Amino acid sequence: MCGGQPKDRASAGSNDRLPPGHDIEPGTPDASPGQPPVPPPQPPTTERRSAQRRPLHLPATLTQGAIERPVATWDIGSSGLCLLSARPIAPGSRWQLRLALTWGEQTRTVAVPVKVVYSSYTGPAGFKIGALLSEPAGEGADILRAFMAAS
Repeated sequence: MCGGQPKDRASAGSNDRLPPGHDIEPGTPDASPGQPPVPPPQPPTTERRSAQRRPLHLPATLTQGAIERPVATWDIGSSGLCLLSARPIAPGSRWQLRLALTWGEQTRTVAVPVKVVYSSYTGPAGFKIGALLSEPAGEGADILRAFMAAS
């Protein structure tokens, strides 16, 4: 009970008891009367990413209007990437990612729209930011895939 002494279940009055089938102990999965208990969630056993990631450590910039955030890439795949940032970035926010890719004698600056899907604190170094390519069929995404195929 909030704000008072918790009642011992054995000393609870008849008005404090739940109807049969509703006296589920705290911390156990709830179920509707007549329905089996809901099993606890299981950790994923398979990789949820739609494409394999490759390490890629480059400086980059996220922009949103007049806001610019320096970041670094950690790894990259055909549908998304992981970034490192000194500050958190809100999941669900949309940004433009700009980075310079060099392969062979060629350097190309790429700008791709991304959607942040997670922001995890990693310690004093900052945050890991998971981002999906918002336009996986766009020109910037095509350049990223060409870079990954060539390297």
